[in-house]
Amino acid sequence: MKPTRNRLLRKLVFERDAGICIDCGKYDPKWEADHDVALWSGGRDTLANLVTRCRHHHLQKTVGEAPVRAKTDRLRERHDLTQRRRRIGGET
Repeated sequence: MKPTRNRLLRKLVFERDAGICIDCGKYDPKWEADHDVALWSGGRDTLANLVTRCRHHHLQKTVGEAPVRAKTDRLRERHDLTQRRRRIGGET
């Protein structure tokens, strides 16, 4: 079992949504609290940004975001490398 990021927030999400998926409206006993705006893209770890998704829809959303996240990570790495090169070269 993987560790829960924030047990209190997860509890509050369940109290609000009762395990009902925001996408399909069905109850999933193994519901998942998902960040509506992903943390990697600037979302916050708050109750307002957390929604309930069934396993199917959570996986579907995650897989759909994977190419965008990969590109974002590559661009961030290139930017960081450029910044390091400028510092080493004496540019500001």
